[in-house]
Amino acid sequence: MQPNRPGAYNNLGLTCIEMGEVNEAIAHFEKAIKIEPTAAIYQNNLGLAQYNVNLYRDAANSFLRANKINMDRDIPYEDPTISFNLANVYLTQKKFEDALNSYQDAIQI
Repeated sequence: MQPNRPGAYNNLGLTCIEMGEVNEAIAHFEKAIKIEPTAAIYQNNLGLAQYNVNLYRDAANSFLRANKINMDRDIPYEDPTISFNLANVYLTQKKFEDALNSYQDAIQI
């Protein structure tokens, strides 16, 4: 595999998740982000993998970075699933007000 193809690393990460190799998926998503740090989808996928292994703080930070990337590109909340995923993390952490706000953000998109 050519080392400068972030999409390939992202796809490997998604495949690893399907195979139950979540820690390996995290490593692939991190490689994709290192190559293309302004791709919100890679941050979102990293957050999903982190959530799956109970790394809730890391997952929330990944989802927040994904939203920030979109806002910095003048594409606020391009993908409502990012806000929805963030809300799920907050709900798991029993941060109910934050969860409610994120769910409302997702609905408004």
